Amino acid sequence: NFCCDGMVFHDRALKAGSLEIKAVYQYMNCSLSGNELTITNLYDFTNLNEYDFKYEIKVDGEVLSSEILKLNVLPKQSTKIKLSLPTECTLGAYVNCYLVDKTGYVVAQKQLEVPVNVVKTDMMQGSAKITEDERFIKLFGDDFCYTVSKRLGTVVSIVKNGTEQLKAPLRITALRAPIDNEMYVKDKWYGEPFAGVLHENLHKQFDNVYECRVDGTKVCIKAGVAGVSRSPYFRYSLILEVSADGVMKVSLDGKVKEACQWLPRLGFEVRTDFNKSQFKYFGMGPFENYCDMYRGCMIDWYESDADSEYVNYVMPQEHGNHTQTKYLEIKDGLTFVAKDKMEINVSHYSAKCLMDAKHQDEIVKDENTIIRIDYKNSGVGSNACGPELAPKYRLDEKDIKFEFYIK
Repeated sequence: NFCCDGMVFHDRALKAGSLEIKAVYQYMNCSLSGNELTITNLYDFTNLNEYDFKYEIKVDGEVLSSEILKLNVLPKQSTKIKLSLPTECTLGAYVNCYLVDKTGYVVAQKQLEVPVNVVKTDMMQGSAKITEDERFIKLFGDDFCYTVSKRLGTVVSIVKNGTEQLKAPLRITALRAPIDNEMYVKDKWYGEPFAGVLHENLHKQFDNVYECRVDGTKVCIKAGVAGVSRSPYFRYSLILEVSADGVMKVSLDGKVKEACQWLPRLGFEVRTDFNKSQFKYFGMGPFENYCDMYRGCMIDWYESDADSEYVNYVMPQEHGNHTQTKYLEIKDGLTFVAKDKMEINVSHYSAKCLMDAKHQDEIVKDENTIIRIDYKNSGVGSNACGPELAPKYRLDEKDIKFEFYIK
């Protein structure tokens, strides 16, 4: 499979990596300083006046203003444009720049974030009612109920308007299906028996719950996650708090063990009904992207579904991630809102299924829609035939703090 998957797919179709290459080699660059936009011509012989230059200023996904210009910029030279920029936003403010040829094809694009005041909405108004018995803690109101299992130390049921939203308990996991570029490092995460490497058994995880108690209006959990016959690779405190109108605040504070190899990812896995697979999100898209492969994408509002997120690699593997996400809404289901940012993945395939399959015809759709709400995903790198993944793209932090909301 290594030999038929390179800059393009085996059938020469473009993929996210192809668009990354296009973005890296494009012949225009843009930068923003205050309200001044600088456009630089990176061509050796071509004037930018052979193209249309378009920019649009977007706030929270809405176009505030846009303009199409003919720029007389000689090779290796720059020009500047004064912009009228916004002063605040809720999700994000950006200047999107495009270089378009005579056929309407975008030959270059660049997104620049506008540093503005971000207006935060207080999502936690009042507190839900709480009851508990020997096994469960319930946080509820008129049309919702969250149930926390004391034994499992997690949310096992979310009922909204009389409908159960979960098909399995909420779990913290680090597993993702190995990609080709992890062929040399994957044995440290989930190696074969007797491989000679003490791997973390991330694909055979169990959960240790040390404490699960009610503290006023909050549920406080102390726990750890570990591979079978391994010490916990991640110990954490989890605080759950539900507002009077049914918004759950999830606050994670944990530590990865010092001896642990950098992780492929870390976050929460949510299983919901198979048919709840359509979604919209505000984040990096529309193609799959990772912290080291995103330049062919832009942050905006997008709509998709689990099947459309599947990427048909020759050998099934990790795919479909979206970075820099602030909002994810599952149609007729749950909504997830990041306090700062999160990474998301919506799929009909489990990581274990993709991990076990060697060929495309061996994967089987899960009976659920699987949603990942991640603190971070490691990059994809080039280690199948290139250098190891650069440290700045690895999830090798030891102290993890992550907060998001479910509603």
